[in-house]
Amino acid sequence: MATSNLRLYDRLKVSSLSDLKIETINQESHLTENTDVLVRNISLGGLQFESNMSFPVDEGIIYKFHSESYGDLHGIIIWKENVDGLLQHRYGVKFTALSNQMIGAIFKLSF
Repeated sequence: MATSNLRLYDRLKVSSLSDLKIETINQESHLTENTDVLVRNISLGGLQFESNMSFPVDEGIIYKFHSESYGDLHGIIIWKENVDGLLQHRYGVKFTALSNQMIGAIFKLSF
């Protein structure tokens, strides 16, 4: 699925590693191992990341992203596409909630 420029928030291009883990599936807690993913851009509405692992597009699965730069962010994968010629996947994530602290951390990344 191609991404569109019809966005609520401007995206900030980044290239940083983030820990990713499944937090809940259908509102039930799950303990999973952390996986490193590459965050490509971030905004107040969500983020885009790449990984060689395949994750499902399922609104019942909430993922937790952790980085030294912005702390913990929670969201759902809303789209997925293959990166041309590679065994790599690109994902779009919509945040489920943002605290004022997280908004401030994302805002600081833009400076």
